[in-house]
Amino acid sequence: MSQISATLGPVCMIMLGMTMTEVKWKDIFSHSRIYLVTILKMVVTPLLILLFLKYLLGFNGKGWKTILLISLMAVITPSATTVVQLAQLYDQDPIYASTINVMTTLVSIITMPLMVMLYLA
Repeated sequence: MSQISATLGPVCMIMLGMTMTEVKWKDIFSHSRIYLVTILKMVVTPLLILLFLKYLLGFNGKGWKTILLISLMAVITPSATTVVQLAQLYDQDPIYASTINVMTTLVSIITMPLMVMLYLA
């Protein structure tokens, strides 16, 4: 099981690479709905969760800070390649799902460190 679990990351990266080859880059930047989904997933939701975790819960202990950071990390990750796989399996526009996956992955390069920085500040 440990050997199989060690392949999870590389398999996801291979799936992401495969979906990136199917996506037309012109389509990524031409759909306004892609921008809306990306902004909601990568900026608005993490900021709301960040405010909730940091200010409303108000746990001050060292252990709580780590647990809350892990919870925030789960929220700020890009869309999973599993969504693309399920869209392919159920024939529900896998190209659109791939486009969202690619866009959120690209945006996460900037938003993930920014959100962690805001949490730690």
